[in-house]
Amino acid sequence: MGQPAPAWGAVPWVDSPPLRLEDLRGRVVLIRFFTDTCPFCRATAPALARIDADYRDRGVAVIGMYHPKPGGPAAPRRRWPRWSTAGAGASRWRSTSTGPCCTRSGSTTDRRATRP
Repeated sequence: MGQPAPAWGAVPWVDSPPLRLEDLRGRVVLIRFFTDTCPFCRATAPALARIDADYRDRGVAVIGMYHPKPGGPAAPRRRWPRWSTAGAGASRWRSTSTGPCCTRSGSTTDRRATRP
């Protein structure tokens, strides 16, 4: 907690051009780890969409980290940028089914999302 947020590295992006965490410095970044088979993930998606719509222009970035399941459907379409755990980078966050945040200065608010 309070440590620099780890870069997500070269990861495949879904419905978005690639983003770098460094490019989001100065914004509050809410990262939501989710999968298509999780009822909680599906239930919270509308709230995340509202946060994205209401606060995007006020310095908040909602980023989804999609964890595909073998044989599962493709990533559901969302308005906010997402990356997939099919690539490297997600393990640096040491987090699943949570929503760590990065502060405007780039530090993390989740003790698990720190550099090893």
